[in-house]
Amino acid sequence: MKNTARIGLWLVILVLVGCVATATTTDWTPLPDPKSISAVKIVPPGPDIPPNIAIYSGIWEGKYDDNGRAVTVVIEEIKPSGEVIAIYSWGELPQYDSPSGWMRVRGRIIKQDNSNLIELSWSKRVVTLNADNTKLAYITYMRDSILKGTLYKKSD
Repeated sequence: MKNTARIGLWLVILVLVGCVATATTTDWTPLPDPKSISAVKIVPPGPDIPPNIAIYSGIWEGKYDDNGRAVTVVIEEIKPSGEVIAIYSWGELPQYDSPSGWMRVRGRIIKQDNSNLIELSWSKRVVTLNADNTKLAYITYMRDSILKGTLYKKSD
């Protein structure tokens, strides 16, 4: 009987510890309702968009290194002018009372160190996406501090 009680107590403790550990961050980010007018609409790059820029089109998911916050960047459209339309989405951080959310933002293609990057900016924030290849990108978020992370391409 004592062993059963001890096992039960350990199971309760393990469940509680697991709940606390998973409550610090979430591994998902919200996106617009697919049935709404704001739904994600990825426009495939046309033939006038160079391949090293076209690789950015699609959904990129990952996390920031320092706080583990989930982040998704959807590159919806890359225009021949270099303008980019994207969705920036972030997961919650309960320990900072910071909820999840998303927003549609505009950006542009920029050249840096012989690479083409995507720079999204809004409200004194700048997010830079640097794709090493077609499935891996590095993200830098700048506002009051700088956050860095790695994103993986989910889809085109």
